[in-house]
Amino acid sequence: MRFLLRCFLGLLLLAALTGGGPALAQIETQRIAFPADKGDLILQGHLRGREIRVFQVPATPGRKLAVGLETSNPANHFNIAAPEGEGAVFIGSAEGNYAEVLLDKAGDYEITLYLMRAAARRDEIADFRLSLSLLPAGDFAEGLSGGPDYWLVSGVSSRLRLRAGPSGQHRTQAVGR
Repeated sequence: MRFLLRCFLGLLLLAALTGGGPALAQIETQRIAFPADKGDLILQGHLRGREIRVFQVPATPGRKLAVGLETSNPANHFNIAAPEGEGAVFIGSAEGNYAEVLLDKAGDYEITLYLMRAAARRDEIADFRLSLSLLPAGDFAEGLSGGPDYWLVSGVSSRLRLRAGPSGQHRTQAVGR
């Protein structure tokens, strides 16, 4: 019986010394400062396994934060959390790789870039390009909220494509003549 207990304790000690337990996530936090002359920024890098990148974006209430992710790994996503731990305002694994979030509170919004759990366990790698833009939240074409209710487009010799969002990454909604 003592022999079995000693063997068990030896194996337990060996596992503790060699890191036999679950690997912990490596979290890297970076505060973002937008250039003074424009509100656009592109961050590039890679994630491996359980690595997590957190980008803190200082918020000016009344603006919008636009975030787009281009990645080499479909298990690479991002979330956006409101200041003061109020929870996620965008969940990339459910909503996609593009977000526009109204910044309605002062403080740091956090963009958390990660690999889904199964990909992280397999120690997969994701090369990413994260584009961040601070946009005015002012005029927009939506009912009586201000701004135009339609756009008149002229001088276009090719077909006009209306997309679901503000970039070529978004799907085409309609094609004009």
